[in-house]
Amino acid sequence: MRDERWLHVSHAPNDGNLRAGRCQFTGCHASTREMKPFCPNHVAESPYVKTILKTIRSRAKQVKKIAGGGPVPDDAHLFKELEQYIRTKGQCTIEGLAREFHLPSIVILRLVKAMSIVRFGKNIRKSITVEIP
Repeated sequence: MRDERWLHVSHAPNDGNLRAGRCQFTGCHASTREMKPFCPNHVAESPYVKTILKTIRSRAKQVKKIAGGGPVPDDAHLFKELEQYIRTKGQCTIEGLAREFHLPSIVILRLVKAMSIVRFGKNIRKSITVEIP
């Protein structure tokens, strides 16, 4: 005797998510998938994407200033990211942080030196380590 429940496939009703939309960029009439507001050529016009790009540019400016010997602002995105990472991961080496954050070691070292909450040390390989007690 066959089990009939395996022969019937239930399909969810079409809720309109797969309908095509139109790009909202002025002058563009390209269709979009799943009612997206912008086509692939104009996705950078999305407010969300603009916010992300602004954050990336801000981070790049901060890195350039810090690498050049400029002051390390405590409200820097990098400062907050680094603190959170060290709190989560525990003891880290400067080199390891530089690899993880794709930044020069000098930038990482200047950032962690600006953190009054970190404790410095050395591991058995004589690498500088940092941790937040």
